[in-house]
Amino acid sequence: MGNLSEIHVLRELPDTKKTIDEALNIEERNLYDIFEDEDFQVPDYQRNYSWEKTQREDLWTTLKNAFKELEPLPDDLSDLEELTGIYMGAMYFAEPSNNDDNKRLDVVDGQQRLATFQLLLKVSYDYVLYLKGRANDEELYGLADDLRKVEQKLNEAYNDESEPSVQLNEEDKDYFQALAADPDRWYIGLKSFLENRIERDDHVSGQMKPRAITIEEIISQIQSPIKYNGDRDVSSEFSGELGTWIRYEKSHERMMNTYTETYSLIEDILTS
Repeated sequence: MGNLSEIHVLRELPDTKKTIDEALNIEERNLYDIFEDEDFQVPDYQRNYSWEKTQREDLWTTLKNAFKELEPLPDDLSDLEELTGIYMGAMYFAEPSNNDDNKRLDVVDGQQRLATFQLLLKVSYDYVLYLKGRANDEELYGLADDLRKVEQKLNEAYNDESEPSVQLNEEDKDYFQALAADPDRWYIGLKSFLENRIERDDHVSGQMKPRAITIEEIISQIQSPIKYNGDRDVSSEFSGELGTWIRYEKSHERMMNTYTETYSLIEDILTS
């Protein structure tokens, strides 16, 4: 893996005669700026999503403690940027070659954290849209305007085609896109995912459990925690295929656990 990473990070080194220090551009950046400025792809040679419960819980505890340290919140929420700061370790990316039409950065190291934060941003975005709607309904227009500004920032976690900034490898890509879909269009992402999987996994049966799941189960798992427009009737559009089985790999199960735990995390922070 080290050699493979070195090839990708330093792909111009043989031609330019750069030293390793010159070829590597190392800088400290916050995750919001990273998501705002770049799109990422996990190359197929990288492992699938692998974070287990212990690793996820470590991150949730870190985030909860960070919010506790901020209490009480400042009157001007823009001051939060100066008060917050959690070191998430180093991440390494490789720029695509000049003849590569895909301009996403290759993730050499850091995909587990990037993918988890993409899901965290999606869930936060979902809650903001939901709370903004409630604020407007209750004529709390100042609060609604503040939430609109937060919404604009969270929208940077998606590219111009409303796709998540992070794209995982071929094995995990479509499941992750369904989970991390733009919350304003979540049902479109889910339907697209299901249509592709029904065609792709026509050989899958219930005998493959637990590495298989029905269309009905996957709709329920993805839709149940959604706050904004979460009552849309997706199941009726697949009424004849709810019992159809699709693949459900271990990495897909881990992503689903991260997804549902992230909703619980935001709920805990909001109600604590």
